[in-house]
Amino acid sequence: MANTILGFFRTAGNEDPLADVRALAVWMEKQPANDYLSIQEAMVRVLEDMGARQPKVTLNRVLAVLELDRLSIPIQARLLKQFLQPSLSDSVRQRLWHARDDLAGWFAYTYKNLFAALQEFFLRQKAKGQLPGVAARMFYYRGQQAKNGLLRYERWNPGKWQSLHARYEAAQKRGLARVPFAFVPDSPASEHYSAEREYLQILLMQRVNTGNLSAVQIERAALWLRGWAHALALTEPPLEGAGFWLDLGRGDGLLAKKPQSAQGTLLYLDIAPLQKAIGDGLVELSVRMQRVGAPAIQAEAAERLALLQRLEQLWGPGAKYTERRGVRVQADRPVHVAAGLVEIAAALHSSDPRNEALDDRFRHGDPAELASGHVQPTFGGTDPVGIEFEQENASGWRMHDTSESGCKLVSQSRKAAQQQLSSLLGIQEEGDTRWKIGIVRRLKKISEDHTELGVEIVAQNSALIAPRPVASRDTGYSVDGIDVSGEGKGFDALYLAPMQSPGRVPRRSLLVPALEYRERRRFLLTFDNIADTIELTTALERNKDWVWSGFDIVHETQ
Repeated sequence: MANTILGFFRTAGNEDPLADVRALAVWMEKQPANDYLSIQEAMVRVLEDMGARQPKVTLNRVLAVLELDRLSIPIQARLLKQFLQPSLSDSVRQRLWHARDDLAGWFAYTYKNLFAALQEFFLRQKAKGQLPGVAARMFYYRGQQAKNGLLRYERWNPGKWQSLHARYEAAQKRGLARVPFAFVPDSPASEHYSAEREYLQILLMQRVNTGNLSAVQIERAALWLRGWAHALALTEPPLEGAGFWLDLGRGDGLLAKKPQSAQGTLLYLDIAPLQKAIGDGLVELSVRMQRVGAPAIQAEAAERLALLQRLEQLWGPGAKYTERRGVRVQADRPVHVAAGLVEIAAALHSSDPRNEALDDRFRHGDPAELASGHVQPTFGGTDPVGIEFEQENASGWRMHDTSESGCKLVSQSRKAAQQQLSSLLGIQEEGDTRWKIGIVRRLKKISEDHTELGVEIVAQNSALIAPRPVASRDTGYSVDGIDVSGEGKGFDALYLAPMQSPGRVPRRSLLVPALEYRERRRFLLTFDNIADTIELTTALERNKDWVWSGFDIVHETQ
């Protein structure tokens, strides 16, 4: 949350936008049109001000807060859509995340205070009639905070669980847990949400916190669940069952097995309605894939089907988490990490002595043959003149374990906390001049300053190359009728040496900036008097910043 100390000075004069609905309408008219991020940040400041001043709770104030909430919904939806755009810069994404999280936090805090105040005996019955809506929205925004944490792969600690369970018990004891609420009273029953439905949304969404679902997948799962949760309810525990168990006295979420001794009120969640909804969805998507349609539609249906199949496992008591393809080997040692294609290229291109040997062996060897796959790279042997690793550097990176397919990295650095699924990493081990190339497949934020990353290694060594686009016009420089001249400047790219590993077909490939990729686009690689023309093939994987592509040699000349 933003700092409340400045909240006293954020309103002009005696202006109080949340005094009543009319004052809020006047305030909204003063906000910049179409600048949704600024409006949302202004809403945060209004809630922050009220939290700092703690004014008397009245019916008019409660209605004003609910109206502010209603007005914020389309704005939040627009900013969420922008947040999910893959092309978004990291700085803008961070600002959007904080704006969304601040608003959710202040709404949750405001509703918690209103919920407590509305229970006081001296308030009129009409004011107390707003309690179901306040309770439902309090849990809704607690769920939004939890989902924002999911987008950063944060883990809930026992204290958060206990606080959430205590609030649910309070709503349950007052008969408010199942009272539905909607901003539009005559909307369909499926669009009315109670405190318990919002609570179940939080409980089940925490089951998908596996560290290997993208932000888009997490949001899609939340939307699906929101439509299915109306058929779910917490009940008295049976003697046995195939659903989930919930102990309100424990600092934990849904349990796959009935606890032998409950620490608090024990409840049961029958997931049969959820399983049926998922089964119906799987059938619908399977039928859709069998129909003739555009490739893009078929691809989207396939992605949704794969996600729903994964959710079917995660929302079942017998969920099995994806395991590594290879056996883990403990390897607690420091490593040097470069994040992103630009930073990896800079590390390889650097004149720093620690990269000098690598740079030399590539540029004065036979890079054309390396790129063609005819000769394996000779660089990368153990070199005593490598990085000077700081063994006691708490903010550095360490390789926790390895397997045939990848490794686990742990770090307390800010850079590690900023990584996302499909982020590209260059990894250099102590005493080794090679730069391995990996892609982040799993994230887990243990605490504010402790991040774990599961990394798939796609190349055990790499080399910096500078392809130049082949001219699309006749320049007069041709061999056997093929124009081999390059136009424009070269750009930094990475050659990934083919990997020999079980279950994987060795392939020669490149990592190029996303803006430079186009299937069948040709580039010229020239070193000394050796030149190769290469053609990019189908992308193996793509990110907003880079594309991993195979390539073919289409022309050679000396």
